[in-house]
Amino acid sequence: MLQDSYRTHSIGRGMARAEVEVEMEAQLELKNFEIARLLECLRCYETMNREMVQRNQEAIVLIKYCRRAKSVFKELNQDAHVVELDERDDGSKIQDILNNIVGRRTVPQVFINGKHLGGSDDTVEAYESGRLAKLLGIETKGHDDL
Repeated sequence: MLQDSYRTHSIGRGMARAEVEVEMEAQLELKNFEIARLLECLRCYETMNREMVQRNQEAIVLIKYCRRAKSVFKELNQDAHVVELDERDDGSKIQDILNNIVGRRTVPQVFINGKHLGGSDDTVEAYESGRLAKLLGIETKGHDDL
């Protein structure tokens, strides 16, 4: 009888240990997946940043159907590098990456000299206050409201 109790107890401990190992393996797999996803995000961000530097562009606009953000740069006679997300196969992935980088998946998102300026409202506000011109290192003589 004592031997059966010992055997039952040992089996119970073995099963509990196996359950813990299975749970740990599942958690490890999730962590590995998250690390791979973040590495992909980093590679994409580095590629966009490198592309911006190669083009010697001060401004990059990640956009989808937004004329307002584009018009700000046109008004300032600045040639921003516009990434039309709706015209790219990886547009949705870039939006996911934006969420990881700036906490927003919405577009447009504007970067000046590699630093995040914000969305459409932020860009127009920076334009109207003259801050955008300063960030771009240009002088303005005045502008129309958008």
